[in-house]
Amino acid sequence: MQSTLKRGLAIAADQIDIAQISAFTYYQSQNAGAEIEPIGAQITQEGAEPGYYSVAVKNPAATDVTSLEDFADRPVCFVNPTSTSGFAVPMGGLLEAGVTVSEDNRLFGEEHDLNARKVAEGTDCQVGFAQDIDADPLIESGDLEEVTRVLVPAAPIVMQTALPQDVKDQLTEALADSTQSDLTDAGVELNEFLTDGWFGFGKVDDAYYDLIRTLCSEIADEVEACRA
Repeated sequence: MQSTLKRGLAIAADQIDIAQISAFTYYQSQNAGAEIEPIGAQITQEGAEPGYYSVAVKNPAATDVTSLEDFADRPVCFVNPTSTSGFAVPMGGLLEAGVTVSEDNRLFGEEHDLNARKVAEGTDCQVGFAQDIDADPLIESGDLEEVTRVLVPAAPIVMQTALPQDVKDQLTEALADSTQSDLTDAGVELNEFLTDGWFGFGKVDDAYYDLIRTLCSEIADEVEACRA
C-alpha cells in the first residue's frame, strides 16, 4: 500500500505522468492538488465490470456475530489506514450500523491476506475485513465466515490531465479496455499488483469515484486519511 501512496504523491507533484494507484489514493492525490483522470479501472475476470468486494469476516468461533452491529466493543482487524476496502469502506459500513470502533480496538494487519489470516487465527481479533480475493479462499475452506460484503470502486490507472489530448487519446485507446495478455504481448512487464487477481482494465470516468468522495465526507471525523 505504501508504494501506491508514493505513486500518488509523485503524480500530485507532477513527477510522473501515468500511474497505477488505489481508489483511495486517487481521492487523496486529487485532494493534494493532482490534476489527474482515470484511463481505466481494474477488473478481476473476463466479462466483469470494474470493481471488487470488501468482505466483512469473522472467525467461526465468534458464534454471536451475525451482522456488523455485532462488531461493537470488539477488537476489529482492518488492513491499514489508507486502504479503500480494508478500512475506509468498512468504517463507513460500521458507522452506518451504529458501531464506533475505539482507537484501542483498531488493529491493522497491513496486507489483505495477512489480515484475513489474523481473523482466521482468532488471537488478536475474531472479526475484520479483507478484499474478496484474499477472504474468499479462507471462507471456502471454512477458516472464515462471511458477515457481509460491499462492492468497492476498483483501483485505477491514471494520467495527468495536462497531457496533450492526442497522447491521452492514445493512452485511453491502448489501456482502457486492455487485458494482461494485451500488455505482455506489447512488451510491458507487469508487477505483482497487476498479475495477482487481475484480468485487465475497464474504462471508467472521474464520476466513478464519487462513492469514495461521499464516503470520506461522512467518515472524515473517524478516518484521518479522509482529511489528508
